[in-house]
Amino acid sequence: MTSRPRPLAAVLGLVLAACASSSEPPASHPNLTDWPAYHRTPDRAGVLGGGGGAFRGAAEAWRSPTLDGDVYGSPLVVAGKALVATENDTVYAFDVLSGRLVWSRHLGAPVDSSGLPCGNIAPTSGITGTMVSDRGVVYAVAFLAPGRHVLFSLSIADGSIERQTGVDPPGEDPLTHQQRAALAFGSGRVYVAYRRLLGDCGAYHGCVVGAPAAGAAANVSYRVPARNPAGL
Repeated sequence: MTSRPRPLAAVLGLVLAACASSSEPPASHPNLTDWPAYHRTPDRAGVLGGGGGAFRGAAEAWRSPTLDGDVYGSPLVVAGKALVATENDTVYAFDVLSGRLVWSRHLGAPVDSSGLPCGNIAPTSGITGTMVSDRGVVYAVAFLAPGRHVLFSLSIADGSIERQTGVDPPGEDPLTHQQRAALAFGSGRVYVAYRRLLGDCGAYHGCVVGAPAAGAAANVSYRVPARNPAGL
């Protein structure tokens, strides 16, 4: 499922409405729970209790400063921080109650969208898929100029880069593959799925790359058995 783009000045305080009532709240914020992945759990079962009415009755808790790019992925909430990534390849961490900027980390120059054969993200293409976190680390795939996908492991505590791994689909053109799906974590790997750019330009295939979260193991990958195109 593709997340809709957020405004440049992302309203992250609304995440609070989706983070109440848990048996495992962060110690620093006793009324909140972690939301470490898209739809919270590995089976994507996390939803806001009470239906849409809960959001209609929610008040804006705080508004972030202007971010450096558009936001397509869903924010995460981990250890009292709201984590959000932009199309300028920057990850931000805000205090989830006050909105105070705790840290930000720019991962590199994003791809100039004018150099892509098609697509609907502009003016730059950077971090599009929703991040995922595990054990104090948040994982993000950045699309870096001139055209390569890199998985970054960042410390949630201070934003320091702990690891970076190339995750382009093997044998494929990275400029015709978009990392738009939410990342997933399981069995010590981060799973990265690819689809086509809007416009179906060039040769592309649905692919999944599994990169090790630690250690020296090689990436694993799967490609949809279609001549062209298909996507995930």
